[in-house]
Amino acid sequence: MSEQRKNRQIDLFAQSAWIADNRLFVNVAELTDNTKVQKLLSRLGIKYVGQAVAQEKAKLIQAPGYGRRTVAKLEAALQRLDLKLDASLPDWGDLSTEEIEAAFADEIQQAAAWMAERKRTSSLVHLEDEFHLLLSQVPSGRNRDMIARRYGMNGSDPATLQSIADDFGGLTRERVRQITDRFSKTIRKKAWSLPMLDRAIEVITKLVPSSEAGIVGVLQSQSICRGIPSISAVVNRAGFAGGSNP
Repeated sequence: MSEQRKNRQIDLFAQSAWIADNRLFVNVAELTDNTKVQKLLSRLGIKYVGQAVAQEKAKLIQAPGYGRRTVAKLEAALQRLDLKLDASLPDWGDLSTEEIEAAFADEIQQAAAWMAERKRTSSLVHLEDEFHLLLSQVPSGRNRDMIARRYGMNGSDPATLQSIADDFGGLTRERVRQITDRFSKTIRKKAWSLPMLDRAIEVITKLVPSSEAGIVGVLQSQSICRGIPSISAVVNRAGFAGGSNP
């Protein structure tokens, strides 16, 4: 690689380094303990997540001795970091692992610290984490934002179709309805394990007709949620995620 090309690639890396706590620089050994996934990545010379997500899924499936099941496990591991294969990244494949480590030692260290903290707190699941899990089923970030607002999954009261359409210029309220209804139908097709949502509904059922502030206080005191959720939104979400409304 020419010096000019190398410098250009380093600049592009720097532009992408900010993405979500430098998670592109997480060592793939931290992703999963699945032996076949680790062997596949090692065979391809992949050491960091950024190198992994830049891979084409179709080509990985064709790797002799691995196939769809191994790639599916890799995808599941990446999804836990809110990442996926076939990502459009600035030429991650053009620098060697050695060049990455030389140019981005700080980012790699920060990513390792972030991953260690993530593992330490992984058992601390809250209502917000379960909502994030549901929203992660939507590939489009723009659609996720619309759905979060429509169902109050962003901590606010559910927004009207018209207000969402107005904020996302060029959309009609009918188009917003189609997007949010499709999400609701998709979620209902699967049996979800959402223990925090179940506990929240149980608390709400017992405390109604207490004030919303009082109910939120109890939810927080029992470590069910971190923030201040909309109670009406929680009840609505229980309905389309398979729970029962109080």
